[in-house]
Amino acid sequence: MTIGDAVKLLRTRAGETQQEMADALGITRPNLSQIEGGVHFPSVKLLAQFRLCYFYDPYILAALTNPAVNVTAHLMLLEAVANG
Repeated sequence: MTIGDAVKLLRTRAGETQQEMADALGITRPNLSQIEGGVHFPSVKLLAQFRLCYFYDPYILAALTNPAVNVTAHLMLLEAVANG
């Protein structure tokens, strides 16, 4: 599973359309579509927004993602941002 797949899973479990999730995160629907499709990787700031809006554990997201995608640095920075 890629990080895009994990984002889509979060969205569908929340019962939201791409537009609804994009609005909640402050991004455009096409941008969210590109993240879900694996074209773009979410920024650290956007990962923090996912955490705030959808209450996911970033370590679960990391476990769901493809090991070929280096999310470790992003998650470490996310923790630093979240903890002030």
